[in-house]
Amino acid sequence: MKSICYLLQRKLEYKCKFDSQCEINKSTRNVCQYCRFQKCLENGMSTALVLNETERQAKRNLIQENRTKRELERIRALIKATSLSSRQEEFKATIDQITASYCRIIDVPLRVVNNDRFQKNK
Repeated sequence: MKSICYLLQRKLEYKCKFDSQCEINKSTRNVCQYCRFQKCLENGMSTALVLNETERQAKRNLIQENRTKRELERIRALIKATSLSSRQEEFKATIDQITASYCRIIDVPLRVVNNDRFQKNK
């Protein structure tokens, strides 16, 4: 594929020395560039999809920007989750006190069970 891109970008024209009858396989693919290119076209390769240097660099830049954005989003989510859990622990005792006080005022005595839930006193 690399040689095909090279051929198209530089607008080179290869010619076959053997009347376009070369067998192209893994071991002979570098013998005749013309027949190799023709085989690529026969197998569905589109010359319109080959990028020039500017397009290739723009694509690389876009890929790098997307990687950077994904990494920043991952770090933000991690920081947010960490700070949220530490803030919950920080205010847990205060929330428990306020909830217990509220329940005493409205005459529904509750007690904390398993550090998470409130249960009516018997």
